Formats: sequence, C-alpha cells, structure tokens
Amino acid sequence: MSAGNERVSIKNEEWSAERSETDSNENLAFREDQLDLQSSILNEIKFKIGKGATMQTQIVRMINDFEHGRLSRRQLIAYLTRMLAASLGATIAFADQQPGRAAPNRVDLDPTFDATDLNHIALSVTDVQRSQKWYQKHLGLKPTGREGFLTTGKGWLALFQGEKPGLNHYCYSIANYDPVDAVARLKAAGLTPRREEGRVYFDDPDGIECQVASARYPE
Repeated sequence: MSAGNERVSIKNEEWSAERSETDSNENLAFREDQLDLQSSILNEIKFKIGKGATMQTQIVRMINDFEHGRLSRRQLIAYLTRMLAASLGATIAFADQQPGRAAPNRVDLDPTFDATDLNHIALSVTDVQRSQKWYQKHLGLKPTGREGFLTTGKGWLALFQGEKPGLNHYCYSIANYDPVDAVARLKAAGLTPRREEGRVYFDDPDGIECQVASARYPE
C-alpha cells in the first residue's frame, strides 16, 4: 500500500471511530431523555385521584408504545396532556363536592332585580311643547293627556324642561315592584338609591340615572 493510501485509510479509520463515538453518545443522550420523560410522567401522576392506578397503567403502556416506535413523541405528549387535564378537572370537581366547602353566595349569583321591560325613557328638552309636537309628527307617538308624556301604546316617553338637552333618565319595569324593597335591594348591592315617593332612582357606572318601577307605572 502506498504512503498516500495508508494516510487515507488511517483518516477513514479515525473518522469512523469518531463517528461511532458520536452516535453512541447521541443514543445514550436519547435514552436518557426517554428515561427522564418516563420518570417525570410517573412522578406527575402520583398525586391522589380516584382512578390513579388505571391511569398509571395506561400511561406506562403509552410510554412503552413510544419506546417501540408505535407512538411518535408528538402523539405521546398530546395523549398525556389530555389525560392529565381530564384528571385535574375530575379532581377539582371532586373537591368542589366535599362537605365543608363554602357554597357560592346567592347574593353574588342573583341579579338585584328581574327587569321585565323597558318602561320609559325621559329626556331633558329646552321646549316641552315643541318636542312633544315633533315626536307626535315624526314618530307617531300619542299624547297621554299629561303634557310631555307620550306613548307608543306599550312603552312611553317623558319630556322634561331643561337647559341642557339630553337623556334625563331611563326606567325599567320590575316584577312585584315595591319601593321599600327596591331601596333595600339596592343598598344590599352596594348602590346608593334615591327615593321620591313611590319612585326609586340610582346611577349606573357612568352616572346615568336609572329608575325602577311597576309595569303599570305611571298609572
């Protein structure tokens, strides 16, 4: 063998040895990753759940399928994620049912009132008679016999004299309306009601005044 060929042969042997060592290291690292994955998963499922043993068996089988090429890494992660999420949901639901757990406060769940309909809208206008004629002519609203109060036959519109035109307040009909009860409900809800005879008013978050009344109001 010539000197040149001998040098090439030596280089090839050195490269093969280096490559073999690299492959061995990569395989070892991959195997260590698999063992770490298996260990972390098994540790993760050791928390107490109703059917923990069955779930552990299923996970071990999936890891075995992954190691033998029957499951890809992506499939394994997807399956484990769904199983652990389902188990966590079951654990939370089980805890919610345990004796001694505080039940939600009904005051926080129930609305302050059960509005049945928009009762009326009240506007501030600079000229009540002019605005009343305008709403009669262009929207067909009917007078109720009281100046500034117009109706569609169901809901109605109130017009009040004011220097600054705009929304004065709006009103919702409330089932079983009682002004004393309405004031108590609003105070219990942390609001500040204002009562004028049988009428009860309070502000929304933007300071717009809202009224609650009987469905028969203003009869």
